[in-house]
Amino acid sequence: MKIKHIKMKTGERLPMLFDDDAVPDFWVTLYICNLLRSRAQNTIEYALNVLRHLRAWEDYHERDLSQEFRNGRFLTESDLQSLADHCAYETEAFDKWATRDKFRGNSTRAVSVDNMLALKVSAPLKTVQFDTQYNRLTTVSSYLKFVAETVCRVRADKRESQAQIKRMYDELLHKRPKSNASKSRGRYAHIPAASFRRF
Repeated sequence: MKIKHIKMKTGERLPMLFDDDAVPDFWVTLYICNLLRSRAQNTIEYALNVLRHLRAWEDYHERDLSQEFRNGRFLTESDLQSLADHCAYETEAFDKWATRDKFRGNSTRAVSVDNMLALKVSAPLKTVQFDTQYNRLTTVSSYLKFVAETVCRVRADKRESQAQIKRMYDELLHKRPKSNASKSRGRYAHIPAASFRRF
């Protein structure tokens, strides 16, 4: 996916996210035009880069979140944690790793000891600063809330869906690094107890 600047008839230049077929991403474009169009171009470009990073997560896990929301399925706790972790990775490092992983023919996305050993990663993926992860999760939360609310407007269980969307939004925001996280000696000094139990 690439970011390109489109010049409107009015002279306005609007950054947009295009897929590999040179087609604007529908949901990202709708989100930008509805909520961010009046912002500075740098702000819009930053959001587009974050949402391109989110698309990499969807592609790797073979997910289509807008379709899942349309079907009344919302993000689970493990999905939210996966997204929070994903927002900590450098985009270029993750893209290279994901490409190499797919090239090796790793068809399953489930975590297993065999899969982890097969990857033979010489070093952990590079991570971004805590404030970058914080800002990414803020943008991703806003975007997913917008998409979910938009597609669920026509659902019969709209009221129940709104409660699920709010839960998903609040819990994802809660995954953002705390303000004192930068004082820690390392991003992953130890495995959280909940992650260890899940493993």
